[in-house]
Amino acid sequence: MHDVSANLKTRVSTCSDLFKATLPLSTLAMSTRTLPPITIGKEEYADRLADVIGEAFAAAGDPMNRASILFLDSLSNDAEIPPERRSKYFFLGIRSKAVVGAHLVETGDWAAVAVW
Repeated sequence: MHDVSANLKTRVSTCSDLFKATLPLSTLAMSTRTLPPITIGKEEYADRLADVIGEAFAAAGDPMNRASILFLDSLSNDAEIPPERRSKYFFLGIRSKAVVGAHLVETGDWAAVAVW
């Protein structure tokens, strides 16, 4: 069986090495800070990931997901969408991906998230 977690860690390391290879030496000398750890979860991360993604789309004023929620809930165009409704909207898709093997990833105490 192929270990996706090990492969993911290898890719992250390889991308980091590739990024460093493209930077001028003066930049490399100045970039000595430690990056936050990356954690990988499954279904247990779905709630928090949905909250983060929901807030990001709300802050960006995303019209497509807003229109989808308004349509699903039969709401008017000017209706306010509460944060918990946005989270529920994203949670369903995130959880269904996790159930079939996707990795839910966060770093920087949930400052950045991804679904792989």
